[in-house]
Amino acid sequence: MNNRTASAHQDAAFELGQAFRAAGLPALSAVPTTERGTPKIALSTIDPETAAEVTRLIRKALTRTHKVADALRSTAETLGLDLPELHVENNKVSMGDLSLPTADRLARLLGAPDRDPGTAIEAQNVADRLRTAFKNATGGVLRIDHLDDPHSRPGSRLSLTAIDVNTARRLVMALQFGGPA
Repeated sequence: MNNRTASAHQDAAFELGQAFRAAGLPALSAVPTTERGTPKIALSTIDPETAAEVTRLIRKALTRTHKVADALRSTAETLGLDLPELHVENNKVSMGDLSLPTADRLARLLGAPDRDPGTAIEAQNVADRLRTAFKNATGGVLRIDHLDDPHSRPGSRLSLTAIDVNTARRLVMALQFGGPA
């Protein structure tokens, strides 16, 4: 481990220890260690009360994200959008994989123009329309990890990346009230 890595390692342990103290958890400590040459940070053994408090603090930190995810789920159900994979992931809201018809409907609800009647739903076109409508309605960026089937065979899906809680809140507002949030 070089000096820069060692310093970052010690700094990370120190910062974590400070966060524990600031949160009223002085029983928790963070000690820089090394395991097989890899920097690690060891946490002290804690009693059940401290563990319960850590759990409470983590859940409290996630409350806003869960509330926004619940509001998005409720709004989607009201609008007939099928978002069965909607969940909280890494303090972000993930809509998961969307079928092309659902992604197309979401794009239209966010202000994308209707497709020409009789035009097939094509994955790349839906993805482009959804990205643009999402940006216009929320000011946020919607990334699509992959197109399950760019040639739009039956069962094609778009895999969306998770969005931060503020963008998810603006999405809820745009779906509920229309137009940019």
